[in-house]
Amino acid sequence: MKAKGGWLVGVLTCAAALLWATPFAWMLVASVRPGYPPDPASLLPRPPLSLANYAEAWDSGHFPLWYFNTALVCGGILLVQSVTVTLAGYAFARLRLRGQGALFSVFLLQLMLVPPLLIVPNLRTLVALGLYDTLAGVAAPYMASAFGVFLMRQQFRAMPRDYEEAAVLDGAGPLQVIWHVLLPLARPGLAAFAVVSLTAHWTEYLWPLMAASSPENQVLTVGLASFAGASEAGGQWGHGGRRHGDGGAAAAGAFYGVSAAHHRRLRLLGNQAGATMPSWKHAVAALWMAAALAPGASSQAQAATDIDLFFPVPVQGKLSAELQRLVSEFNRTHPDIRATAVYTGSYDDTSLKTWAAMQGGRPPAVVLQSANYIRDYAINNETIPLDGLIAEDGGTSPTAYMDRFWPGLRPNAMDGGHVYAVPFQNSTPLLYYSVEAFKEAGLDPDRPPRTWAEWVDAGKRLTKRKNGQTVRWGLMLNGVEDNLMWLVSGFAMSNGGRYFNESWGGEVYYNEPSTLGAVQFLDDLAHKHQVMPPGITDANAMAAAFFSGRAAMILNSTGALSFVRENMKQPYRVAFVPYNILPAAAIGGGSLMIPAGNSPERQHAAWELIQWLSSPETAGSWSRFTGYFAPRRAAYDLPEMQAYLREHPDAQVALDQLAYARPWFATFQTAPVRKALGDQVQGVLAGRVKPAVAVAAGQRQADALLRPYAEQTALKLP
Repeated sequence: MKAKGGWLVGVLTCAAALLWATPFAWMLVASVRPGYPPDPASLLPRPPLSLANYAEAWDSGHFPLWYFNTALVCGGILLVQSVTVTLAGYAFARLRLRGQGALFSVFLLQLMLVPPLLIVPNLRTLVALGLYDTLAGVAAPYMASAFGVFLMRQQFRAMPRDYEEAAVLDGAGPLQVIWHVLLPLARPGLAAFAVVSLTAHWTEYLWPLMAASSPENQVLTVGLASFAGASEAGGQWGHGGRRHGDGGAAAAGAFYGVSAAHHRRLRLLGNQAGATMPSWKHAVAALWMAAALAPGASSQAQAATDIDLFFPVPVQGKLSAELQRLVSEFNRTHPDIRATAVYTGSYDDTSLKTWAAMQGGRPPAVVLQSANYIRDYAINNETIPLDGLIAEDGGTSPTAYMDRFWPGLRPNAMDGGHVYAVPFQNSTPLLYYSVEAFKEAGLDPDRPPRTWAEWVDAGKRLTKRKNGQTVRWGLMLNGVEDNLMWLVSGFAMSNGGRYFNESWGGEVYYNEPSTLGAVQFLDDLAHKHQVMPPGITDANAMAAAFFSGRAAMILNSTGALSFVRENMKQPYRVAFVPYNILPAAAIGGGSLMIPAGNSPERQHAAWELIQWLSSPETAGSWSRFTGYFAPRRAAYDLPEMQAYLREHPDAQVALDQLAYARPWFATFQTAPVRKALGDQVQGVLAGRVKPAVAVAAGQRQADALLRPYAEQTALKLP
């Protein structure tokens, strides 16, 4: 019986081990498969195989620096924590103080604090101490640990006092007792705490992103986040020769030692066993040397004006390298200014980091921000109007200056007649479709669907099912909340509606027939017509399905043109987004703004950088490299852009659609107001919420969020 039972346990153990190892096996297989294979989920390493993903991942990142910085921070934190938690744990366990129990309970309350709540006060402290943008500053908030103190207190309380009393009789002092008697007995607890500490700080993302701006101070999680999926670029990194997104991210993950994440923000698991760290003494010496030298270095008098440019995740991989090249070229041609490009995560992360840096007294000089967040910054006086700089530079009015840009971009750059941002990388949604799938379904590739009715008909004919399974969907779109609501706003506008008040940031029209019809149309595509998968599909899954022939049409950004062009092996074309009542497409992308709180000298230097980046020549170069359309109309008068449009007619389609471009959704508290309906629409796609219920609930939540602004403006009467 024991033998039979042992055999069963062995089988179950092997099965569990196999299940656990499957993601790691897939990671290794995906990392050596170039391009987008027709079966991306396969575990079979079918040829051709290549290590090119590893080479590209290594070339696109600074892994030795990231590893060293992470090891330095984690090692330094653990060393200092070992001292602080041991001494505090001993005090709570052995010393007799009045109110000790209550004090210990209050001490443990910090375990209940959500870390993001402490970002702003911690940043202010770092700035006051001169530790902002240093590795010492990244480590500083973690030098003590309530969990570690609790663990060591329990360890010491479990030890008999006899050993201490014997040591005291031999003349040992408190520190000698701790070092020679208690610590050797507490090694298991200290080792357990070390595992928890190293794992937690090796995987920490948000605080290092907020506390350090310089590229040389990036840690591994922040560096690897540049390989994460982006909402507009299809989730791929690397421009020239971009590879299969899962393969590239898997290769990056293999460098890291764990399975690759596929979400926009990487939440990474540490692998301390494989990490190489300097000795504790060297780590602490280097850590405190960085703390001592960095403030002095940053305060040295320089002939050039130092400015920084925060940029988000859509500028990723080799696109990030291209932006760094542009900034280097700017520095070369402007010796009186020294600009530094700083990666700051997603658009939402960039907004948070910008706000936190402003609260900490260290605002960036320039931010590449989501274009629909500009109004919220203007309402809260967190960005400066550029009218004065425009007048000084060319003597033109704000309206005349914005006439240089495409008309659809102006509302998201202006508020109340003032210019608050300059468009830099912009997009609209496009309908990408497979030529072969159209021909197979008896559709004319030269006549893509123009209306919703034609779109539904094409979707039904393009959807293929076999043995009750869908082998090809007629349509896919990115259902991640921010991208989904960008598309929904365009649907509502093409359904005859406004969706939001373009002139005033306190009003949305979620519960109107135009928006209800747009949400109902999405619901019908997924559940009634069954031409689109129900639930939430992210950008990576959508792109993989299109490239492998499992989706005949996708809705994606013009910012993905270069990415699709390089990865789609079969013929494809692009078309305007179909409409119901009138053609309309929502503007997307990012604009350059100058946050409040910068000195006049930095403001003028920032304006020089903005002017250079948005010039026809630079904007045209960036457009050709990325696929975003150039916001400056004059860029398309350049011979290089005219040749580019002739060579790539898909870019011409994107440009032609600008005739129907409408402003991007922008209100007071843009992100929460957007999310009020976004969560409901995701519920509709998942089949949990009816469209009428969704828009009504979204309107109620949005009205509550907008009420304070309305009371201070439209409802504030004489």
